[in-house]
Amino acid sequence: MHTLAIDTCLAALSVGIGGGGKDIVLTRHIGVGHAEHLAPMIEELLAEAGLTPADIGQVAVTVGPGSFMGVRVGLSFASGFALTRGLPTLPITTLEALWLSAPTGAKGAVLIDARRGQVYGQVFDGSSAQPFLLDIDAARAATAPVIEGGGVLIGSGAEIVWPDQKPVAGPYPDLGLLLAAVPQLSPGPLHPLYLRPPDAAPMAKRA
Repeated sequence: MHTLAIDTCLAALSVGIGGGGKDIVLTRHIGVGHAEHLAPMIEELLAEAGLTPADIGQVAVTVGPGSFMGVRVGLSFASGFALTRGLPTLPITTLEALWLSAPTGAKGAVLIDARRGQVYGQVFDGSSAQPFLLDIDAARAATAPVIEGGGVLIGSGAEIVWPDQKPVAGPYPDLGLLLAAVPQLSPGPLHPLYLRPPDAAPMAKRA
């Protein structure tokens, strides 16, 4: 079964197809404009793989955190693509997707630059640690036990929080690794993980 993988949560836009014996991944560092580029990139990907949309059996997609619009673009496309074809969806957070690049058996943390002096993050140490949005000092305190214990760092926020440490991977998810991890993903509904409210709030109605 072929899997379509999509990541639009950060500045890079990545799409991939796996399951046919050879994984194909396209990544472009576009910054903004994910909505305009996503469908054409998937068409290009399918053409390169010699497939049609009918050959796709499931859709894996990162659900955030990341840019508000980026998360929405990826989830909207994945939901529509899967719903019209009756396909299962495989959600994975951006933090989990980035952690796939960690060395086997490693412990550590993923930190993503959320701007405004904050980072998105999560500790991966075998515990049930949850994703967070924290100021720099608070993020350093939250990750200190695992990092000072020899843990590794991944992501665009790693050197912001730990300027004396070098990340071992990042700053974007590797969809090749995500496709390889598909057998470990569980099908489920797509719910965005924003952690921060959108920048633009609707204007209050006039009296």
